[in-house]
Amino acid sequence: MRHKGSLTILLFALCVMFSNTACNEVAVLVDMGAGSEAQFLCSNVFISGRTPQSVLDQEGNLADRMGDIGGLVESLMDCQVDFEDQSATCGILGVSRKSVYREHLGCTLLYGRRDYEIPVYEAGLRAQVTGDLTPSPPGQELLAWPTGDVLSGVIPPEVNVAQIEAVLDDAFSEPDPGTPRRTRGVVVVYDGQLIAERYAESEGYYMLTPHYGWSVTKSVTNALIGIRVNQGALDIYDPAPVPQWSDPSDPRHDITTDQLLRMSSGMRFGEEYDSPLADVLKMLYSNILDKAAYTANQPLEASPGTLYHYSSGTSVILQGIIRSTFGTLEEYLQFPRRELFDKLGMRSALIEPDMVGNYVGGSLMWASPRDWARFGLFCLQDGVWEGERILPEGWMDYTTTPTPSEPEEPFGKYGAHFWLNVGGVRYASLPEDLFECSGHDIQKITVIPSRKLVVVRVGFTPDSAAWSHETFVNGILDAISDPP
Repeated sequence: MRHKGSLTILLFALCVMFSNTACNEVAVLVDMGAGSEAQFLCSNVFISGRTPQSVLDQEGNLADRMGDIGGLVESLMDCQVDFEDQSATCGILGVSRKSVYREHLGCTLLYGRRDYEIPVYEAGLRAQVTGDLTPSPPGQELLAWPTGDVLSGVIPPEVNVAQIEAVLDDAFSEPDPGTPRRTRGVVVVYDGQLIAERYAESEGYYMLTPHYGWSVTKSVTNALIGIRVNQGALDIYDPAPVPQWSDPSDPRHDITTDQLLRMSSGMRFGEEYDSPLADVLKMLYSNILDKAAYTANQPLEASPGTLYHYSSGTSVILQGIIRSTFGTLEEYLQFPRRELFDKLGMRSALIEPDMVGNYVGGSLMWASPRDWARFGLFCLQDGVWEGERILPEGWMDYTTTPTPSEPEEPFGKYGAHFWLNVGGVRYASLPEDLFECSGHDIQKITVIPSRKLVVVRVGFTPDSAAWSHETFVNGILDAISDPP
């Protein structure tokens, strides 16, 4: 108690020393720190089934995510998980943030930061009409892979199983405890067959355990846009139907959905995760009702189509666009489940919404590694599943065409919400037709069409130096010879 009091005095002293602006920034950090901690706890506990302490020890480390001031905020914080209420609440210096779990929708960080405000907004959230989001049809998991979970047990003769197992042994090893890999799940699909998988069972991760995707979610948002295009509800080359840009005199009016998919809208948005006050962190964790509106209200920094700028806020705007093509919130909330997840057998998959019901389409999707692999296989097959065309024909050719306004950068080329290996810039020793969904802390769905391969890796690896995805994928490729 004495320790917390001294830290409170230190925070107050910082405000006095660095002016009212600094006080405001500290207030925002306190709000965001409590919000992020509540959201991390709620999602990981009620979606993945983890213990609160494991979450706080790993993903809940604010010092890692917000620097020294984050560590200071964390040391003052008190968090509680209510298993009966299915919620998590974190408080600090009179600020309280609560995240509540709803089945098949995950957790939503509530608007309101005071104890008397929170129940009002929580009642409104729980009153939303969502319809039945239960995965259907029942018993689908008893079908054969890939829609079901029953494997054939037949491994193609060109696959060296022992060699792949050795690659997985290395993937789950910890050669340097100082920079842990924390690989939690791996699935390898070759020629449509699941040929290898492994999970960190000692850490509580199993075949059916959902894992966060972070920016892998962006690629799923791409697919949901593609489905609406295929259904005739959207033209990606028209001005994007965003209410804030409806005035023809607004310079943002001409932004197209295609430019949003290619991160070339020209919108200003700070994606710098090493900055605790970046727009991306404010959007995710500060006291905001409508995340799509927050991002859409940002100004232009360049003319549409002239500047590539990676932005998680852009993906949230795209979810707002998808919602605008439906008449009711219930129809929109049902859409990913009924038109994508159910058809692919992705029973564990969900995307978490914000307070007004917009899916947070840049980062807050959860799925088991098998379900992430199903999505990768779906993309490999150009959006066809069990004979049904779900995406427009040629959608993945469009998706994997490099963005014209993208400069050369160390991460490789960018398509439409997918990363590309054109020119071998992303992975010099891997095939150039490789494309992938990639998320923070090294979440990967890597697709190599020329090798009929999909590789999924999920884990918690904040230090990218601890993991070489290029070496990992090369090891798998080396274990698969050309078929006779």
